Amino acid sequence: MPTPYSRIDARLRQVTSSGDATVSVWLGGIDGRERWSHDAHAPHYAASTMKLPLVIAAFRRVARGELDPAQPVAVTPTFASVLDGSPFSLDPDDDQDPETWAMVGGTCPLGELADRAITRSSNIATNLLVDVVGLAEVAEVLALTGCSAATVVGRGIEDARAREAGMTNTVTAA
Repeated sequence: MPTPYSRIDARLRQVTSSGDATVSVWLGGIDGRERWSHDAHAPHYAASTMKLPLVIAAFRRVARGELDPAQPVAVTPTFASVLDGSPFSLDPDDDQDPETWAMVGGTCPLGELADRAITRSSNIATNLLVDVVGLAEVAEVLALTGCSAATVVGRGIEDARAREAGMTNTVTAA
């Protein structure tokens, strides 16, 4: 029996049949119940979508009094890999936030880093937040918001050693 989404589902199957693309959709109501989905549990590389639960995690720690949005954070382009602690650096040419890069060697308020991670898609601000907020807090946000087990924020941006070891950031539509 056709549903209101039968034509869309058929078209998505046609578009993805070659195997060159994966398209995932989860459509639900405000009550959280699924209305329609298409390959909703397929994992995808999270890219900058991982920044949203990171910033939510930062705000949760602020709300609990553990962090202060005005607290200064040292701005550095060098970070420790979550795999083995080895250092890696970001490249300013691969970022969209020259203003935060201009602060290297100085400090930036935590709240401003959170803002820049979202509004500028800043990779350096994101990694600085990962260091301050912690990946465990991000994992808790993902669990509390009902994300699937395949939705994972396991490392910062451009942590190549961790990525090569299979530690990555994934998201599903579900």
